[in-house]
Amino acid sequence: LAIASDSSYIQVTEVSSNTAKEIAGHTSFVNDIKFLPNSTKFYSSSNDFTLRINDAADGSSSEFINTTFELKKIDIHPSAKWLVGGTIEGELMLYDLELEEEIKIYSNSGIPIQSVAFNNDGKLIVFGDEKGVVRVMGTDNKMIIHELSGHKGRVSSISFSPDGKLMATGSFDGVIQLWPLDELDELPIRITDNDAYVWEVDFTPDSQYMISACADGEVRKWPTNSDIFSKEMCKLIKRNMNEDEWKTYIGDDIPYRSTCVNLLLDDY
Repeated sequence: LAIASDSSYIQVTEVSSNTAKEIAGHTSFVNDIKFLPNSTKFYSSSNDFTLRINDAADGSSSEFINTTFELKKIDIHPSAKWLVGGTIEGELMLYDLELEEEIKIYSNSGIPIQSVAFNNDGKLIVFGDEKGVVRVMGTDNKMIIHELSGHKGRVSSISFSPDGKLMATGSFDGVIQLWPLDELDELPIRITDNDAYVWEVDFTPDSQYMISACADGEVRKWPTNSDIFSKEMCKLIKRNMNEDEWKTYIGDDIPYRSTCVNLLLDDY
């Protein structure tokens, strides 16, 4: 477990033994860290305008490159060949980890990029800005494919479900938006019952649940599978809809049925 903070060092904890060590190297606070796939090595970005490559196994750290801009958020391509970073200045930067090259691939000067992520197969780069706009870019052609609205504040987190079907965005407006990745032109599911800034969103390894961490100190969990959702809802309600309620809230185009089998068994 690697932890970055307003300190210039990174704390690495061996979870199994609960032993910790500090990795030094940066000269100012650390903005973000990302592990390479299936590796003990990770990259870190800092207010000191550097990217460093670190090793959690032996505690080593070396400078990878001096960056033109301060990188607020970073992510690493699944192939481990590329690193993408969003900047306070509104630039999106791409780094070739083999050639040690820096390329500017997008600019929206003056609007900070506060979150960035590759999707699971690395074909998309998704990034969110201070004003709440989420943009989807093709990794190969560097063209904007979608501009997604709905948030009214900083987009603080972007995450993809491990099965590759869903994308979630969390914002300082207290809202989480959830999209099927193959239906980004459709309106998202909006989760609005958070009581504070949403700092982070992520999915469980089986993709069955989404988890959020908020500024009020709460961690919340939502099912992403409709069958799981309905089972949990059926634990809370006392009866099934009658036919008139079904027509009002569901519609005439879907045949009436009792949705909670457990309630029918209770009645029986």
